[in-house]
Amino acid sequence: MKQLKCFIAAMGLLALSQGAMAQDVLGSAYKSFVKKHKVSAVELKGSEANKRKFKYFINKYSFKISNYDFKDIETLLKAFEKEESKAYNTINITDGDHQGVSSITMQGNVSYVVGELYDNLTLVCISDPKDTTMRYAYALEWNTPKEGEEVSGRLISCYAKRPKGTRETRQEEMETISIPSIGRDFSSGRKIVIQPLNKAYSKVDAERIKESLKKGGISLNDISDIVMNGDVKYIVGKQTLSAKELTSASWLSEFTYLVTLVKKNANKTAAGIYVPSLYDLSKHTEKLDSSDKELAIEELVRVKELLKDNFLIGLIEKTIQNLKK
Repeated sequence: MKQLKCFIAAMGLLALSQGAMAQDVLGSAYKSFVKKHKVSAVELKGSEANKRKFKYFINKYSFKISNYDFKDIETLLKAFEKEESKAYNTINITDGDHQGVSSITMQGNVSYVVGELYDNLTLVCISDPKDTTMRYAYALEWNTPKEGEEVSGRLISCYAKRPKGTRETRQEEMETISIPSIGRDFSSGRKIVIQPLNKAYSKVDAERIKESLKKGGISLNDISDIVMNGDVKYIVGKQTLSAKELTSASWLSEFTYLVTLVKKNANKTAAGIYVPSLYDLSKHTEKLDSSDKELAIEELVRVKELLKDNFLIGLIEKTIQNLKK
């Protein structure tokens, strides 16, 4: 099993509720699936400030399986059905036309939007019976099987504080946008590009942001040139950071979003923004371990195969070389 294991310090103590039924049923089903199939995994753990023991977690397992093995997804769905009666919130979407209906968040530090990348979604959120301020969230996303093609999807599991308000409910109606904007560095006076990669907003706010950016008349060439000069900032939580200021977890998160965006826009003009940003990240890999770099290189090789623009292909090759250093 491929894994990117990242540990975020700044969150919680208190032992995980090992006796919680959701963790027993769905946790076991997830483990069986991950053990059987080749997955790409991101596993994040967190603890509260000044505490050493990990309390929270959020895990993401992306997979591609054969049509024959679709029965294993059906087995997972049966596990979800068993737990639905205990859930305070459930979402089920089949072949829907949707764009980010919910987010799964660990303490506001790491968030995944579901209901956006795949055809189908099932999600349950269940309170921990030993501590009702905490909750388990499990999501399964997958594309509808097509003859002769592999079935892609992902599993997400999370244990963290139960979010307040409408978060993690169908009513949230979210949209993710990744439209860069141009700002100015106050200390140097230089123009910078601000990359809000795959950030979730309510649909009303997202439309407002997109409209304001259109009025600004931003040039894609201008953005690309600024990024190539290394003048780019990434929005991480409430911070705006350069690539060298990112933690390993944040670097991996931004990298994953960029790769997803390039794959979706491989032969569109937007790729001219996202590929230079991957190159920018590759110049600051000091905090990554060797396994993280190897997995990043594997993803970049896949990205390269999708591109047709020679300049962008060359830039991906330079990005790979930086990760090999």
